[in-house]
Amino acid sequence: MVDSAGDRVVVAQMPGIDDGADAAQRMAMLASKAVLEAIEGYVERSASGTVPVFLAVPSARPGLNRHSIERAVDAVVREIVRSGYKPALTLVEAGHSGGLVALREACGALSQKYGGWALFGGMDSWLEPETLEWLEAEDRLHNAANPYGFIPGEGAGFCVVLNTSRTLSSDTTLEVLGSGVASETVPRRGEEPCLGWGLTTAIQDAIGYLPDTALVDDVFCDFNGEWDRADEYGFAVVRTSGSFVDATAALTPADCWGDVGAATGAQLLALAWQAAKCRWLRGHHLLVWTSSDGPHRAAALIGVVQ
Repeated sequence: MVDSAGDRVVVAQMPGIDDGADAAQRMAMLASKAVLEAIEGYVERSASGTVPVFLAVPSARPGLNRHSIERAVDAVVREIVRSGYKPALTLVEAGHSGGLVALREACGALSQKYGGWALFGGMDSWLEPETLEWLEAEDRLHNAANPYGFIPGEGAGFCVVLNTSRTLSSDTTLEVLGSGVASETVPRRGEEPCLGWGLTTAIQDAIGYLPDTALVDDVFCDFNGEWDRADEYGFAVVRTSGSFVDATAALTPADCWGDVGAATGAQLLALAWQAAKCRWLRGHHLLVWTSSDGPHRAAALIGVVQ
């Protein structure tokens, strides 16, 4: 595709997927692989029965209607069933923050109703011609005329959440210490500036679980290059910087894998686990935060256990 200036549209496309596949097919293929990897890698094969699954999905938009989203969800459910489990599925529609909202709900399910383990994840793909045209019309595509746009991507991620009493075979695990979910009442690019109060609340609620004298060592976030996201985080940092080693030194993988929408939360946590396993992190406490196009804001305080 080319934009209105005649330049090729820059996207972050997952290799190995048929170029003719629509967004629903792309999400289904990505999510089916991710959920299978999560289940096979970290759950005993002798286990069976019902597993709570919290899945973050995008909202309907130009190029992706609700029926298409349901097709992708059905593919994920079939993959879980083929793995020998009966999914108790909850869909989370909270944009970029959907993954961290799903994590919060998964932790709640383990503490209140289910034992053992739960799955949470997310999937999304912006790579539909009608979607890309809509993004350009909204002045959100990153191109020569708009350096503050974002690069549309696609992806899926799933993580297994276990009760803390469980013995783990991995020498590196992430512990959910606390989370925060809030609503931003001032929309982006509205008539009045967004001062980041929703994101501030989500971050404050999460870091409220920091142990005494501890600071947040690392930050993983979904900043994608859009100016309004930068402004929002800037306001939040001013209000919470005392709890961080350096709140401005945030890892922003959207500059490598593009904006992955509803898949963001799960992929950020998967990346954090890889970083911890490879000992790339600066310390043992990290914050993951996400900010949706809608009102949802979410954050999670994670402890690294090695």
